[in-house]
Amino acid sequence: MITVRDIYDFIDDFAPFRTQCEFDNSGLQIGNMKNGVTGVTVCLDVTQAAVRYAAKNECELIISHHPLLFHPLRQIDSKSVAHTLCRLGISLISAHTNLDAAQGGLNDLFCDLMGLTEIRTVAEGEQTPLLRIGNTEQISAAALASQVKEVLDLPAVRFTDTPQEIDTVAVCTGAGGDFWELAAANGAQALITGDAKHHEVLAAKEAGFCLIEAGHYATENIVASKFSEMLSARFRDLRVFAYCGQDPVTYIIE
Repeated sequence: MITVRDIYDFIDDFAPFRTQCEFDNSGLQIGNMKNGVTGVTVCLDVTQAAVRYAAKNECELIISHHPLLFHPLRQIDSKSVAHTLCRLGISLISAHTNLDAAQGGLNDLFCDLMGLTEIRTVAEGEQTPLLRIGNTEQISAAALASQVKEVLDLPAVRFTDTPQEIDTVAVCTGAGGDFWELAAANGAQALITGDAKHHEVLAAKEAGFCLIEAGHYATENIVASKFSEMLSARFRDLRVFAYCGQDPVTYIIE
């Protein structure tokens, strides 16, 4: 019988939980390591819709990228996702920044989607190495932004334009706007990330650096299908489902 512990250990071998950032809360969030598992749902966010999907497919475990429990709880409302999981007896493991940083993890998967080559990992001091930098054929900032839009099938992306040609691109899925200076210091002329703060966008623009915002959901939702494939390959008798959900952001395109 496959247990929660078996799947936890598989993730821990690939993306050790000890490598998560200090602010993070990855690991077993709800449930018991000894519980048996016949079905798993992999998702980006643990929403009520994701839990309903898991329950419909008779999954005893959900693996999410974003932790459901990030800050200490003072109460558990009966309408909360945490309460629903406990009531249904569904365990939850979250693999967040440890999966971002892992070799072959989320940032590397995104680099593959973008066709980048000679991928290298960049870290600052003792920080968890989330940033990736790779090479591409010379391309304009606008063309690179269009490529991101096409690869992720998005209605729009935001970017800071620059006249210089780009051949070195940095990647940090999720909220990685604060990495643009580290990327630039390591030879990148562009950073593709999920979202960035206004002052980061402004500073990048002033420095002539291409900062591309593709949306947090869009850059990380690839975790559902990609990690499901890895689980299926490792656990042949496990039923694995990818729940992609929907982008919480609605676009109005004129």
